[in-house]
Amino acid sequence: MIKILAFALSGTAALIYEVVWTRKLQAIFGSTIYAASSLLSSFLLGFAFGAYAFRNVKNVRKKIVIAEILIAIYAIALLSIFPLLYKLAGIKFKLFFAFLLLLPPSFLMGSLWPMFARKEDEERASVLYSANSLGASLGPLLAGFFLVPKFGLGKTSLFACLLNIIAALMVWRWVSE
Repeated sequence: MIKILAFALSGTAALIYEVVWTRKLQAIFGSTIYAASSLLSSFLLGFAFGAYAFRNVKNVRKKIVIAEILIAIYAIALLSIFPLLYKLAGIKFKLFFAFLLLLPPSFLMGSLWPMFARKEDEERASVLYSANSLGASLGPLLAGFFLVPKFGLGKTSLFACLLNIIAALMVWRWVSE
């Protein structure tokens, strides 16, 4: 049950980041289409590469904890890095660098699914996937309708970081190899 809750929190955090980062990129690009396109393409490519790269990994508990913490650290760093994109000339350079900036956390997010699902039977794996998807669906609702309006983008991002850290602590403490 702890593993399921941890993966749900991870999904919530991922989609909170998506809302926050889309808003940050929208301010940089001046357009939602560029912001959403660069973010979604980075997320999906990163998810795919991360899932593929970690498909046969061993010692998953430690690697899940490390991935969750690295996602949180990277998200905090992005708060300082995003403003640097304003200084780039031309929309193509901004799109390219935004895409590259978002690949590392997306790769780490993608790595989580095969690690969480490791050694699970089909039914249990589907429960994990459902929990992550449920958490992911809560992320934009929380971010868009409550967290961002009440606390702003920075604190909302920090809240998502806290969710990653809580997920990491849950896995570290209560999930066996």
